[in-house]
Amino acid sequence: MRAFEVSVNGERLCSAGIGDDGVLTTIVSWLARPSGGSMHLEVGGLISQTKEHVTWVRQKPLSLGDTVQVKIVEIEAADNPTNKD
Repeated sequence: MRAFEVSVNGERLCSAGIGDDGVLTTIVSWLARPSGGSMHLEVGGLISQTKEHVTWVRQKPLSLGDTVQVKIVEIEAADNPTNKD
């Protein structure tokens, strides 16, 4: 299956994959506010057949200077999601 191997600052977080029918996302967000802001990382997706939203990484805080790496790979099995909705 096609999957995302995601790491932050060289630390592996997960190998996320949803199989042959669905959506897989890795999102880095910056929320800007006059009083400050926040950055975070999310890795998740949707399994189309079951309409399940799955999550491997939810709202992981990021800081200036962090390096986020997403490597696209072909693997036999992905890590189990930490959450299913």
